[in-house]
Formats: sequence, C-alpha cells, structure tokens
Amino acid sequence: MADRQDNGNDLRGEGISLLKNNIPVIEEFRSRFDDERGRALFLDNLTYYYVLLINELYADKDYAAMFNLAEKVKSRSFIDMLSTKASGIEEDLPADLKDVLSRKKEIETVFRDSLWVFFNTESSSRFGTLLNEYSELYQKKEELQPDLQTMISEETIKLEDFQDLISDGTAVIEFFIGRNAFYTFLVTKTGISVSRSKSSPRDIDSLVTKILTDINLFPNKRGAFIELQKIMNRNDETLDSANLARMWYASDADRTIQLSLFQLYKTMISPEQDKALTDFGRVIIIPHGFLHEMPFAALVTSVGGLDLTKKNHIARPRYWIEDKEILTLPSASSLPFLLKSGGKEEGSILIVGNPIYPNTKFSPLPFAEKEANEISRHFEKEKTLLLIGQEATETMIKGSASNYDIVHFATHGIYEEDALKSHLMLTKNSTDDGYLRASEIFTMKLNANLVVLSACLSGRVGAFGGMKYLTTDDLTGLTRALLYA
Repeated sequence: MADRQDNGNDLRGEGISLLKNNIPVIEEFRSRFDDERGRALFLDNLTYYYVLLINELYADKDYAAMFNLAEKVKSRSFIDMLSTKASGIEEDLPADLKDVLSRKKEIETVFRDSLWVFFNTESSSRFGTLLNEYSELYQKKEELQPDLQTMISEETIKLEDFQDLISDGTAVIEFFIGRNAFYTFLVTKTGISVSRSKSSPRDIDSLVTKILTDINLFPNKRGAFIELQKIMNRNDETLDSANLARMWYASDADRTIQLSLFQLYKTMISPEQDKALTDFGRVIIIPHGFLHEMPFAALVTSVGGLDLTKKNHIARPRYWIEDKEILTLPSASSLPFLLKSGGKEEGSILIVGNPIYPNTKFSPLPFAEKEANEISRHFEKEKTLLLIGQEATETMIKGSASNYDIVHFATHGIYEEDALKSHLMLTKNSTDDGYLRASEIFTMKLNANLVVLSACLSGRVGAFGGMKYLTTDDLTGLTRALLYA
C-alpha cells in the first residue's frame, strides 16, 4: 500500500513538473501571434493546462506560485497592450512581407481553433509540418521587418513585487475563474490566503446574472404597480398620479435583491477571509470573467447588514461601500503602470458634457450638461476647460486631453461586441466623425491621474469571437483603452 502511494505521489510530481515545463512553451508560442485576438483565443484554448496546475498548487498550498500563474493567464495580453504600441499599418508593407504575414495568419488560425491536434495522433504529422512552416515564416518575418516589436519585454507581476506596492491598511481581493473552480485570493502587504468556493463557476455566474437582471428590471416594477392599481381601482375618481405615487411608496417592494447580494459575498469570500478583512479600511477588487459586470460596492457582507424591518419601501441594507473604500483594478500587473504619475498640474480638469451627438437616434442628455456645469464649480476657473454642446468636439478633446490632471466625460457611451469599436459620442466636425472609439483612445497620450466615464456602459468590456468572456481576460473596452493611453 505504501509503495502504491509513493508511486502515486511520484506520478503526481512528474505531472506537475511536466505542466510547469510546458507553460513557458505555450507562452513563447503565444507571443508570436501578431494580433491580440489570435493571442487571446489561442491562450484561452490552452488554459486547461494552467488551471490543472493551479488546482495542484492549491492542493499543495503553494499560494505564491498559484497567484503568479493566475495573474499570468489572466493578464498576459493586457500587459502586452500596456507595454507596447500597436505595430504599423499593413497597407504600406512590402508585397513579400504581406505574403508571409498572410500565410502566417492562416496557420495561426489552425493552431488557435484546433486544440485537438495536440491529442489526435493521426494529426500529429500535419501539426509537425505546420509547426515547421510556421517557424520558418516567423524567422522570415523577423528578417523582413526587424523593427517590429512582437516579443513583449514586460512580464506579469510576481506576488512579492505586488505586495511591495500595496499600502498599509489595504487588502486586495483577486478572483480566478477556471472551468470547474472558483478561487479567491486575499493579498495584503505581509500575507496571502486563497479559498476555493464550494459553488461552481456556472452557479456563481447564474447568481451574478440574476442580480444584474433584478437591478435592471426593478425600475419597471413601479410602472407595472401603477397600471395594476389603475385597473383595480378604475372607479376611484380620486386616484390621480400623486395618489398613485403615494401608494407605490407605501407598498413593500421586492426585497430579494439584498439577499442575493449577501449570498454572492458569502459564496465568494470565505469566513476566514471575511474576518481578516475587518482589519482593513480599503479593499481593491481585481475581477475576472463575468465578475467585471458586478458592482462590488453594492454587496452586503453580513446578516446584520440586511434590512429585515420592512420599514422602508425599498429594502435599505448596509452596503459594502459604507464600511470600506472599494476600488477596482483590471489586473494586479496593471498597478505599476497606474502608479506612474501623470505629471500634470494638480487640480486641472477637462469636463465634457452633453455634446451634439452625431447619431440623431440618441436624444440629448440635459442632466449630463447639468452634471458638467455642477462639477466645474468645484474647480478653479483658470484650471478648468468646460466643453458643452457644440464645443465638445472629438477633435478638441483629442488635442487637449493630455494637458489635464482630470478628464470627465458626461455623454452617451456605446458598447460593441467588437470592443475596439466601443465609443463615446462627441460632437463631429470636418476633421472627426464624433465617435471616440476605444481603438483611437489607444493611440492617445493621456497624462491624467483620473478619468471619469459618466456614460452608459462605459465601464463594460468586450470579448472576442462572440464569446461572453475568455478565461485569459483578454478583454478590451473604453476603460482599458484609457488605462493604456
């Protein structure tokens, strides 16, 4: 029996060693893809190996190695974006280089979409042939275009370096969602703990979806309630709009959202981690996958925080934001970039409110203009550039945004599945079309320490290939474009 156990341990050790040795090979191969979409989908197909190793590291309580690997698989392409600029435009490339890149892209598509080649022995010969051709094409491309920066110099951050950047009184919660496991890292300046949720990622995704749906649909309940009262009391001549409003506010509205918010917190955060958080006033959240949609500040962290009195028309629980300062980061590896000072005069602000929208289907936002005017009153006039209506042109904003410490947008924001096409609506002119796209923001140079997006869906991210989210977190949206700029 002991020999059998020893053999099992030996095999497990060999398996872990094999996984560790193969991940650098995957990373090297991934770096040779020219386009972000290819890198994202290729790595997402192979995250199975990362997750296998992460599961084993959790069993061994090797939390530092686990954090480093989780950050690598989540943040690799985002760090690619932060550390390099996009390479040139293909229209000006020589014909022979275009041919090389075209064939290289064809082979990358096969590698990206055909994970089975690694397991199907009948296809191993074809795979080997393609791999040899791909290596030759890669070398030829390097010869024809030696200045192209395809090899990334920046690495994802290691745990000890990340902890050096965390201030006292701050705790960081980073989530990692595998195909069959949901992990929560709690990182402080001096320690780390990891918990694995008893719920599956699918169940947690369903709970998040329920919360978001309930929040979005709640405003419709008022209209439904009023229409029902009109039908039930159609002979009551005193039933005017004021009385209907009073009846609505006197009713007991749906109180289940707060229970879902409490359930989600307890599902993601272990009791030990919850207890440890009492010592910290600031919590930084690093989401993953579907959690990017979740408003973490609205979570309810204890039974005592629930509103069970029914004294309020709408349940008024104690939200997490009332006890902690809640911040979010796209990844741990982005922190060094974000800590770099913008260097502009402190307190200078560019405010954009209610432009003349290029798409006439969108109505003006008078309260966005009011918001912009109200914010401007809190800053020194000589340090403020307020752009309202016709003045809020895309051209003006592109040309002046780099001069301000704070940039505030109060306008329509549009989310696209092709995330680089997500955009803010501004005023158009003869130079620009009024759509400030994420792809354009990537080319801007911002020096701001704070950018506020007060726009519909502006904080959302997009996913490649029609998929909702990739395990690799290789997502690009307006928020990330601004971080990059």
